[in-house]
Amino acid sequence: MKLNVKALINHEKEKPQICLIENIVPANEITLISAQKNSYKTFIGISLGLMYSTDEASKTGSETLEVMRTGGVMYLCLEGKAGFGNRVQSALSNDFYNDIGEWFYTDFDDETKNEFSHKWNLADSDQNWEQQAFFLLKDGCDLLIIDTLSKAMIGDENNQNTARTVVNNLYRIIKSANKYKRDLSIILIAHEGKDARSGTRGSSIFESDISTVLKIKKTGKLTGKLIVSKYKKLDAEGKAYPFRLRKDKTLNTLWVDWSKDKTINDAILDALESKSMTNKELIKALEDEWQPKFKDRRSFTTSLNGAVNRLFTRHLLFKDKNDESKWTVNAWFKGFF
Repeated sequence: MKLNVKALINHEKEKPQICLIENIVPANEITLISAQKNSYKTFIGISLGLMYSTDEASKTGSETLEVMRTGGVMYLCLEGKAGFGNRVQSALSNDFYNDIGEWFYTDFDDETKNEFSHKWNLADSDQNWEQQAFFLLKDGCDLLIIDTLSKAMIGDENNQNTARTVVNNLYRIIKSANKYKRDLSIILIAHEGKDARSGTRGSSIFESDISTVLKIKKTGKLTGKLIVSKYKKLDAEGKAYPFRLRKDKTLNTLWVDWSKDKTINDAILDALESKSMTNKELIKALEDEWQPKFKDRRSFTTSLNGAVNRLFTRHLLFKDKNDESKWTVNAWFKGFF
């Protein structure tokens, strides 16, 4: 079909952008997520993967992370494997997601490790990328999450030719899936340089040749934002999706909560970070900020006491060993990052 310039422009306007998660993860494309060290990259990767595999939407600030479709996920965990299983289980056990069934795989699952090669070198053009795409589709996976870029390649990430080879090989995987008339999307998680303003660590090719770039900005000890730095739809650029990391004592880890507003639960946990308190001390510490949000003081104190009991039941609060009339947060989380 031949198109003149005007017809081509109209054709592109009519062509819809298909997404897995609206304005975050486009279908049949690469999405790059970069962040500084200890900025919750893997937690965010797990969260987005579980959203897609369960069709679970989340409210975040004034925006909504809207899941547009659902499918299988292969999470290529190349570092921090020791705690990875607990991180996934924590998100599930905290009732944040529906049952994932058989739609969330890792590269070290017994059923897939013999077929799906996790000894990748994305800088190697001779590797059989079509075969890797075939194994992904065979397992019902159409979203591949690679965590992290530096562990998935051998070579100098600062070298432009090496970086371009990595990006081209990722697109080869996508195009190989397209030969089977299937979409395949890739989330690539990477480290940022020491100076966050310089962008993703390594060659500038990674950000220039990938159409969707997301940044994770740490805003507090257990809070942050997922920011759209680059996207095909210009009106999506600059959007920020705040999140909070919740503590899970049972599994000794954290999980991502994309809740819209700070809740009284958050306020209680924040207040107890510095010292243990009784219920009365908590009420006094929070009354100036939180009592005006309720119709009267009785409603405020009833709500706070109820929240304390729920947090205790969920193992997020504990009795102080030195004074059982006081509450404390789990001590191991202090200094976790």
